[in-house]
Amino acid sequence: MELSKAGTFFGVSVGPGDPSLLTLRAVEVLKRCQVIAAPRTPGGAMTALEIIRPVADLAGKEILPVPLSMSKDPTVREAEHRNMAAAVLDRLTRGQDVAMVNLGDVSLYASVGYLLDAVREAGFSVCLIPGVTSYSAASAALGRVLAEGDSPLHIIPALSDGWREELEQPGTKVLMKPGDRLPAIYDYLKQTNRLSRSALVCNCGMEGERLMDPFIELPGETGYFTLVIVKE
Repeated sequence: MELSKAGTFFGVSVGPGDPSLLTLRAVEVLKRCQVIAAPRTPGGAMTALEIIRPVADLAGKEILPVPLSMSKDPTVREAEHRNMAAAVLDRLTRGQDVAMVNLGDVSLYASVGYLLDAVREAGFSVCLIPGVTSYSAASAALGRVLAEGDSPLHIIPALSDGWREELEQPGTKVLMKPGDRLPAIYDYLKQTNRLSRSALVCNCGMEGERLMDPFIELPGETGYFTLVIVKE
């Protein structure tokens, strides 16, 4: 089909949880698109979709679930990404605009990244809509400034094995998605006398938001939407 008649693929940032943090541009794009692609966990949750409901009229739009197994098996992940891309490409080929909603900002650990190459290689236009990151929202909720002057800022995926070495870098560190490594992170910060300069944020902008500044003790439960800020 002619490219002029093809749909456009939009990666839309929805922020960390509070619907009021969506940008005006994000809301405009959501209104325009006929198809809303929403990541769905194995348990059926579509958190990004729930965030946009209060600010975007979804009446008459197709909601396209995008399954995310979060499997550590690369073969499983690749098959999943191919299926995701095929479903999106089918709608674009029909001339429908597709908006894939992403928690936080589309430039940072976003599920939309799994589709961009396939969409571009198929000849369709791509447009990314920036938004509020989880760590910037968390910093604002804490009333902190993450970095000043020439101080560096490090964004560290706590799933990696090198988080201890990363914490030894100068400047402010943000540990994202600590998961079951949180107790080890807490112990390391305690051993290195950093707890007083650290903060824990859970579910920022969502129900059950918890701010712990300083990070003086381990909470009972934290969940997926958790990060630790270490400022030095």
